Amino acid sequence: MHLTMTDALKLPQIKRCQVAAGIQGLNREIESINSFDAPDVLSWLKPNELILTTGYLFQDNPQQLDQFVIELAKMNCSGLFIKLEEIPQTTINIANMANLPILKIPLSFRYQISCLPYFVKL
Repeated sequence: MHLTMTDALKLPQIKRCQVAAGIQGLNREIESINSFDAPDVLSWLKPNELILTTGYLFQDNPQQLDQFVIELAKMNCSGLFIKLEEIPQTTINIANMANLPILKIPLSFRYQISCLPYFVKL
């Protein structure tokens, strides 16, 4: 049995993240985690993977973020944790239609390797 997105939201380091979209998909299972800030990440992702990113690649290109969310939904990823000041409404709409959870990481939050042990039981 794997953790779900709902389970992940109960973890101490994750509680500060805000569900921005895809609330209907919080029952998605998490089998693995991938953290990235590289433009070619789609070729490395797998189904049921939780994606962590600063969102730096998307901050000046909301259309690229929209397309990325579409691809995550097609791949059946678990969800996206992203650290952007604001998530565009078009991205939120796409994620809601696909039931793909997007969680906003607070700007003051620094995710570090030390946070990952909470997911070790995946």
